Amino acid sequence: MRDRSRWVCATVRRLALLGCVVLLALLCAAPPAAARISAGQTGFRVLDYDARLDLRRPGTLHGRVTVTLVVTGRLPPVLIFDAAGLRIERVSSHSGAPLPFRTDGAHLRLPSSRLRPVAKRLRLDFRYSATAGRGLRWRGEQISAMFHTRRWLVCVDQPAARATLTLRLLVPRALTAIAVGEPRGRSDARPNGSLYTFRLSTPHSPYLYGFAVGRFRRVVLRRGGRRYLVASVRHREVELRRVAKRLPEMTAFFEAKAGVALPGKRFSLVVLEGAAAQELAQMAFVGARYVDLLLRDPHEDWLLAHELAHQWWGNRVTNRTWSHFWLHEGLVTFMVAAYKEQRWGRAAYEREIQLFRRRYRTIVSLGKDRPLVHDRWRLSSEMGGPLPYSKGALILHLLREKLGTPRFWRALRRFTRRFQGKLVVTADFRRALERELGAPLAAFFRRHVFGTGLAGEERK
Repeated sequence: MRDRSRWVCATVRRLALLGCVVLLALLCAAPPAAARISAGQTGFRVLDYDARLDLRRPGTLHGRVTVTLVVTGRLPPVLIFDAAGLRIERVSSHSGAPLPFRTDGAHLRLPSSRLRPVAKRLRLDFRYSATAGRGLRWRGEQISAMFHTRRWLVCVDQPAARATLTLRLLVPRALTAIAVGEPRGRSDARPNGSLYTFRLSTPHSPYLYGFAVGRFRRVVLRRGGRRYLVASVRHREVELRRVAKRLPEMTAFFEAKAGVALPGKRFSLVVLEGAAAQELAQMAFVGARYVDLLLRDPHEDWLLAHELAHQWWGNRVTNRTWSHFWLHEGLVTFMVAAYKEQRWGRAAYEREIQLFRRRYRTIVSLGKDRPLVHDRWRLSSEMGGPLPYSKGALILHLLREKLGTPRFWRALRRFTRRFQGKLVVTADFRRALERELGAPLAAFFRRHVFGTGLAGEERK
């Protein structure tokens, strides 16, 4: 009875935190569907961003980014970049010649008639400013940027538009910067500021770019050739070490299931004040309230496991478009249940499945059930909310039962190994399962992924 009571209390807390996470996801969602997006442009692709962001003035970012493009065919008449809410001050070629442009509050349009590629390369320089809002937050001395990259960096902000990144952050001298990629040094030879440089040398989707600035306490844990950094402005080092010690065990579990080592051999976890739950390249953000809960009850490890699992599913195996978003969130949500099964026992797994069912029943009762994949969906906001998480995880649970546990895990390893560093759609995942099963799954996917309802799960 004591265990049951503890689980009920934990579930209530979990649902409250999940509500915060879902709300955060919706707040970070892309702009309305009516806005024109830059996905599907032909003739070029982005290779690299080289950005310098001045964060010394509270509430305001002054930025400059050089974008390197490779020309793959005939350029369209207009190149479209995402720049939601950015005040564009100047656009120029790499030679310094100014270029005409037009903005509409969400995008920057650049006529291609005056662009002169050199060896099929174009380098464009953008100068701009941004203010605090979605994707870019000031909370006292703490500054953070996550997910909604178009609101703090001129970019092509789509999952398939993966590129490398150099990020230079000029911050108040008393503060420390942590960002995606490898640290490349710090210089204090700036008036009232320090310049931090980071390099992300493996191409990632722009929504995985981000950084945090603050008066951080930090601990570093090295295990098995991997480096884990945990930082917080509020928690003591002894508390941060307790969190850090959870990460190697989780890493070992996900590596075994994926058949792929932790990408990059390093992982940074930054605890932010306020609501936060976001994976980034070799990095993640979680909220201080969640860490407080985890420190009180080690069974509340779901969010830590969720954001770490994204290093494999989402960051390295990436959906080609937002229409296949369930391959990120549904799969990772299921992997949390699988980790809890290994760590806390089968009963913990069943409790997670019951939680997914409860959330899915709520979705159905509100009349908001819908297919998980729809080719006309192009924006993250169209795939937002709890559906891809809970319904997606339940589909993975049904597939595990259908294939049997050994074959299911072999299929997942096949899928992850085959597509690491690549872009996927739902059919790629289905084929990996079919190859292990030795039978077609088209009817299952048509019913559960491309249709509504879930084989009686609404009533359980």
